[in-house]
Amino acid sequence: MSEIEIITPISKEIGRLKSYVKYLWELSKQSQLDRNNCKNTVLEIRKSLTILWNLMQETVLELIRGLGLEKRLLFMIITGKDLETSVKEFFKWPPYESEISTVILMLDSPEYYKDKEVKERISRLAESLETAITTLELKLNLKQGVSRLSEFLTTFPQFTENWAVALCYLASMEIMVKNKLKELGLKVDEGFRENYEKLLEKLKEEGIQVSELEKRLPKIFWEIRNRVVHEGYSPTSDELEMIIKYVEKLLTLLSR
Repeated sequence: MSEIEIITPISKEIGRLKSYVKYLWELSKQSQLDRNNCKNTVLEIRKSLTILWNLMQETVLELIRGLGLEKRLLFMIITGKDLETSVKEFFKWPPYESEISTVILMLDSPEYYKDKEVKERISRLAESLETAITTLELKLNLKQGVSRLSEFLTTFPQFTENWAVALCYLASMEIMVKNKLKELGLKVDEGFRENYEKLLEKLKEEGIQVSELEKRLPKIFWEIRNRVVHEGYSPTSDELEMIIKYVEKLLTLLSR
């Protein structure tokens, strides 16, 4: 398993967790405590922590399976336990389970726990989680971009992962087209489609092989592109594959 395969799922889940913790902070600062909303958010935090804990266990198990037999036998001789068994025992219970259970109990018992007391407990939990997340990111040297993107998509669920990927491809397409036009000394117009067609016509004039398919992208491509860029539309899996296919062909062409 490569580093990117290991780090990306953890980074994404940390981003989700950070979003929930941030929202819990905001809820705890409101004058009127919304106990139901707080409880739902705490339950999401518990779920995210469990997913993150399982991902970390899988990562550690994958790493130790790559160790030589001698090292694993040495560990067994010293500790009396198999290395994989020890890892699974360590990761048996997700962290903060006791604190989360206490907060849920307090939220469910307004007759015993007043708002002020619950807010203080929530604030302590959120502060502790923030510290732990920061420490984990530093120790694992996680890529902040993936985590931040996941945090954004969790905070604003009207934007999807498909939208984010499509926007990345489409933005790179527009940047490459404009840069190539400038490089060739051509005027950059406001309309992106006009810029695209002007550029490919120029490349064809200069003897660069440009297929008719590349020159005239299907109408549906432009329709989806405009909806993604200007309306926040989330493309279907098939639509996303189409975007990736055409943009990668163009980027390859312009990178020659």
